Amino acid sequence: MRLFVLLLAAKASGLAVRLNKLLPGLSRRKADAAIADGRVTVDGVVADGRTPVERGSEVRLDGETQVWEAREAAKADLKSSDAFLYLKYWKPAGVTCTSDRNDASNVIARGGFDDLDQRVFTVGRLDKPSTGLLLLTSDGRACEALLRPSQKKEKRYVVEVDRAPTADDLRALREGVTIETVAQRDRKAKPLVARTKPCEVRAPNAKAPRLLEFTLTEGRNRQIRKMCAARGLEVVSLHRTHFAGVTLDGLVAGGWAPLSAKERRRIDAA
Repeated sequence: MRLFVLLLAAKASGLAVRLNKLLPGLSRRKADAAIADGRVTVDGVVADGRTPVERGSEVRLDGETQVWEAREAAKADLKSSDAFLYLKYWKPAGVTCTSDRNDASNVIARGGFDDLDQRVFTVGRLDKPSTGLLLLTSDGRACEALLRPSQKKEKRYVVEVDRAPTADDLRALREGVTIETVAQRDRKAKPLVARTKPCEVRAPNAKAPRLLEFTLTEGRNRQIRKMCAARGLEVVSLHRTHFAGVTLDGLVAGGWAPLSAKERRRIDAA
C-alpha cells in the first residue's frame, strides 16, 4: 500500500525522467549507446532518448521490462537529511552481490543504487542464481551488527530441491550437517569444515513435497546449497523472504524501497 501511494504521488507530480537513467546495469554512456542502437523501447516504440519518460510508461531493453517506476518512487522517498540509508531490495536472479563496476551484473548498478547521494553496500549476500530479500545500508555499524553471529538474526528462505526429502533428510538438516565453507579470518579466506547449527527446516506444503522452508541464524557461504548437497539434494531455486523481521512486502522483483520506521524497529528488536 505504501509503495502504491508513493507511485501515485510521483505520478501526480508530473515529473519525467531521462531514459538513460532508467537502464540499471548500464553506465550513462552504455545506456546512450543502447538507445542509439534501437535496443530500447518506450510503450512499444523504439526510443530516441530525447523525450523524458513519463510515469506509467513501459520501458524495455532488448525486450526485457525495466523495473523503473518503483525505483524512482523509492528515491523520491529518501530524505536528504538522513544520516544513513537503510534499504530493502528484491534481488532478481543473475544479479551479483558485488560493488565491482567491472562486473556488469553488480548489484549497485543493476539495482540503480549508483544514483544515490550515499554509497550503500549489501548486508550479507545472496549468490547470483538466488532471489529475494537483500538489505543495503550506508551504515557500517548497522551492517556489522546485523551480521554478527552472536545477534542470531533470523533469515528465512523458500527452497525447491530436486526430489522430495525423506524424514531422515529433514531431521539431519534440522540437527546440523558437516559442510565446508570459506571463512574470512585476519582478512584471509580460509576453509572451514564444521557442522551447521541447528535450524528450522520444514516442508510447508504437502502438495509440493520438494518445497522446503529454512530459517537460519548463521550465514555461512552458500550454506543451504551445501547443506542440501550433504543429503544428496540439489537446490533448484532459492528465495529469501525474511531477514531480521523485514519482508518483501511492498516490493516487486527488481524493485527497492527505504525501510519504514516500523521495519527499522524490527531490525533493532530482532
